[in-house]
Amino acid sequence: MYLYQKLTQKISTTRSIQSLPPVMKYNHLVLTLIIILCWTHTSAAQFTGGQGRGDTAQISGSLALQIEGTEGWRFVSSPAINATYADLFSTIWTQGMEGANDPRTNVAPNVLQLDASGAYVRVESLNAVFTPGSGAVVYVFADSDPTDSNADKTFPKLLSVTAVENRGDIEVSGLNSGSANLFSVVGNPFNSAITFGELTTTGIGDVVFVYDSAFSGAFEGDDAAGGEAGGAFRAWNGTVGSLSGGVIAPFQSFLVFTTGTEAPAVTIPEAAKTEQSSSFFSEPEPSKAIQLAARINQAQVSDIWLSFTGSGSLEQNPHDAVSLYPLDYRPFLSMFVWNDSRSLDIKNLPAELTEIIELPVYLQAWTVADTGYQPMDGQVELIWPVFDAIPDAWSITLTDTHTGEVIDLRHNSGYTFDLGASQNKSAELAHKMAIRSPVISEKSSTEPRLMLTINPGLQTDIPFENTLPAFAELLQNYPNPFNPTTRIRYALPEAAEVRLEVYNILGQRVAVLVNGTQQAGWHTVNFDASRLSSGLYLYRLYTGNFVETRSMMLVK
Repeated sequence: MYLYQKLTQKISTTRSIQSLPPVMKYNHLVLTLIIILCWTHTSAAQFTGGQGRGDTAQISGSLALQIEGTEGWRFVSSPAINATYADLFSTIWTQGMEGANDPRTNVAPNVLQLDASGAYVRVESLNAVFTPGSGAVVYVFADSDPTDSNADKTFPKLLSVTAVENRGDIEVSGLNSGSANLFSVVGNPFNSAITFGELTTTGIGDVVFVYDSAFSGAFEGDDAAGGEAGGAFRAWNGTVGSLSGGVIAPFQSFLVFTTGTEAPAVTIPEAAKTEQSSSFFSEPEPSKAIQLAARINQAQVSDIWLSFTGSGSLEQNPHDAVSLYPLDYRPFLSMFVWNDSRSLDIKNLPAELTEIIELPVYLQAWTVADTGYQPMDGQVELIWPVFDAIPDAWSITLTDTHTGEVIDLRHNSGYTFDLGASQNKSAELAHKMAIRSPVISEKSSTEPRLMLTINPGLQTDIPFENTLPAFAELLQNYPNPFNPTTRIRYALPEAAEVRLEVYNILGQRVAVLVNGTQQAGWHTVNFDASRLSSGLYLYRLYTGNFVETRSMMLVK
């Protein structure tokens, strides 16, 4: 039985037990009276707790968080000095650890932390103090007490602690370290929103992730999703992302990742506080950026972003945001860019492009099955609501690899297509409480549904100047996508043995285009794929110690 199923059962066996330890039951009643008598609302600092999200509130002498939406996972922190987990979660049902409403360790815990392996593990005791700058991952049940038939079963939920707010600069402890791409949960230690860009970090990527249990993204404000929206991580890389401006709400915890073996360090200065709490998702200043957003069956939503900055590159860089699977065990849509052997929600590209760039775009839709997820089909709406500061000379197109249709993003506002369950090329996906990303293997037959092509105005049909190249280079084929012929160009700084081969996505060689000695200079080879089926292919150049591989898309 998977964790979510265990949680949503709300430990039915406990319902029949009339003598559970009365942990915090009277505290709940007292706090309810305090709320009724003393509650005064302050500025609405938004919290990515789910559909509608929540607002912070002020209870006389207390720090409080209102969580709206539906049952699901929330990333939570505490702004209070010396507040325990039990203090903060006294008004919601807890289970699976010491100090919980149900302290038995043989039930699925609903208060978790993230370990160095990327797995979410139980907090051993709710009597432990929330370390300033730390965070927890909490499943918020609709039922505040499954042993009491009269207990509250509705949202919003109100968390409150009677304590003094943290002050001064906060040095975060307990970060996972030892290698690159290790995630840690960090928490906003203040009762004010903070800006991620104001944090002082060492060995930490320039991307922040905040979980939203009912992500509607660019389709926000459209009620069609209702309670069917899937969870997703909102990301921000300093320039673009669905976590606009990198503003982190009070009581919000978030994910950061390491960039190498250097010991990571994060300091959250009090100066990071911002007055943007009333406009958490306000748009930042325009920058060179593109957003693609998709929605399937008018419900589950996913998006990807492209930023174009001086720190951008075609290879992995600290401003790339990896795509992460959601935590909630509900149907979800995952759209991502496959680049440098990673699935990405944000790809940070160079501000000035000197070559044609092609990015495979994958879509995976999943619905809940008995033992995990199974592929889901449906109609996909694709839009690009952000298309900012893109130079007029740039051509931006999407190619549907299944239909061959080419969509010019400048002259169209959207595209609709049917996504078949079989297109996921996977029978099942397990549900795990862990940091996980979509993976595309060369041995897999999975093909991208879309190919995004960015041509920065290169005149690809004019011949190269009659000069010797300074180094070996394999260029992008043109045209691409193609049907059925295309040209492949490469450069040799000196005479050398050359081998140019073509492979399918399974890694099987399908053609040898060049095999022999060639003179220095620019060379062009025509490739005729008439006998091949549509799909993604790789072409690889071997010369001396130089090996380079690129991809191309055949669409018939």
